Amino acid sequence: MNTKPPTRRSFLAAGTALVAAATALPAAAQIGGSGIRMVVPFAAGGGSDVIARLVADGLREALQEAVIVDNRAGAGGNIGTATVARADADGRTLLFTPQSPITIAHLLEPKPAFDAQKDFVPIAIVARTPLVLLVNAAVPAKSMAELVALSKAKPGSLFYGAPSPEFAFTTELLARESGLVMTGVPYKGSAPALTDLMGGQIHVLLSSAGAAKAQLKDGKVKAFALVGGARSNDFPGVPTTEELGLRNFKVYGWFGLFAPAKTPEATLKRLSAAAVSLGSNPAYRAKLAQAGYEAMALDRAQSRVAVDEHREIWKTVAPRVSAKLIN
Repeated sequence: MNTKPPTRRSFLAAGTALVAAATALPAAAQIGGSGIRMVVPFAAGGGSDVIARLVADGLREALQEAVIVDNRAGAGGNIGTATVARADADGRTLLFTPQSPITIAHLLEPKPAFDAQKDFVPIAIVARTPLVLLVNAAVPAKSMAELVALSKAKPGSLFYGAPSPEFAFTTELLARESGLVMTGVPYKGSAPALTDLMGGQIHVLLSSAGAAKAQLKDGKVKAFALVGGARSNDFPGVPTTEELGLRNFKVYGWFGLFAPAKTPEATLKRLSAAAVSLGSNPAYRAKLAQAGYEAMALDRAQSRVAVDEHREIWKTVAPRVSAKLIN
């Protein structure tokens, strides 16, 4: 298997060219009057898109106006994110995204097409991805402690999958806090990473809970930890990272709604109230759970804290990740 990661030069060249070519807004994509265009910087059908459409349905009901999802994928989420950064700050063009374009992109590119800290303001964080640490069934370890011991006894023998920068950063943080010694292998999405995990080409993978639950039934993988502090009935007997003593492992995969900076205060308040109200909507929560996600309802101030905390954590992890996935 070819595990050579993309080079920094190829990554930056491709990303910069794509962003420059795609951030102009075609007339057909514009929404006038009372409509809201919610840009998702990833392809239709993926996790971000699934949640975005549930959020759009909820906002449509709460705001009593049109909310249209616009998928503008490419360059690791940078194309769609840059599009919104350059949009009018009138509350009519919003960004719905997982955290990587907001908290990680600036660590991967020295000159990104946007400044997430200056170009955006948070509206709300509305969902999160429960994560499970999966291990290939053939790995001779029965617990997290045994996996750590194995990785130290045989350095260079364990490989983990990195389906995205966010998963790479999260796995490296887990490795740092637990003492795991592993080598990252980049993948274009979770599906091929899961396939290789089951086939033994890689040995460890952080997976969404929904995907993990399905794979555990086949007996080709085993679960060693749930990320966070709460156990799950879907994974009986699987300890949490907090129970394993990893109390500094305080990250989670969130999805949030953002507006261009300088959006009027009254508009932000209205949008935030509508987005936060989804957290108490039984239908929204049920549909999220069915898709393998959990509802959240962080308001503007709470979302800002979450963004800033994750940005600071990822800054400390970046040197570990860059050596494996970018250089």
